[in-house]
Amino acid sequence: MLPHTCCAMRRHNLLTCQSGVLGQAEALPLADQTVDRVLLSLVLHQITQRQQALQEVYRVLRPGGRVLVRTVAPEVTLHAWVPFRFFPKVAHVEAARLPAIDVILTLCQQAGFHELHTRTVCRNARVDLHKVSEELRQRKRPSYRLLTDAEIEDGLRRIEQEWYAKGGQWIDPKPHVLITAVK
Repeated sequence: MLPHTCCAMRRHNLLTCQSGVLGQAEALPLADQTVDRVLLSLVLHQITQRQQALQEVYRVLRPGGRVLVRTVAPEVTLHAWVPFRFFPKVAHVEAARLPAIDVILTLCQQAGFHELHTRTVCRNARVDLHKVSEELRQRKRPSYRLLTDAEIEDGLRRIEQEWYAKGGQWIDPKPHVLITAVK
């Protein structure tokens, strides 16, 4: 856990431990059944051995312990997010690296979790036209490097049209999926 995250969680009485732990998700440096809650926030798609990581989470959780997975799922996210919906090639590449919700649910069940629930929540972020333009032109995401200059300019033209059509008050829903489960 990052130090600033740990401090913020302590301020809100969400964390009672006094030290952070550094380790690999596939081999957590924690004893069996020593943790009440685990949060996997926007990391599952970064882990190569997802099944092993979820088994490790199951191992360290106490009976009745809970896991919360916050993820970006291709089936609810990439068709809605700006700028992905304006660049199908980028959306396709991004979707390929993200596990689908049913895959995550199956992995959780195989690890032993039960009482699985999903919920989609939206961040509802205001679209900053300048920021979106800069990120695309500077190719901040590796997948943006797949786009030609002409594709970027065409997509930006369509983004600008929609942005102006909404009077500069465009809200990008940025949906995330929350999955909860019990050991």
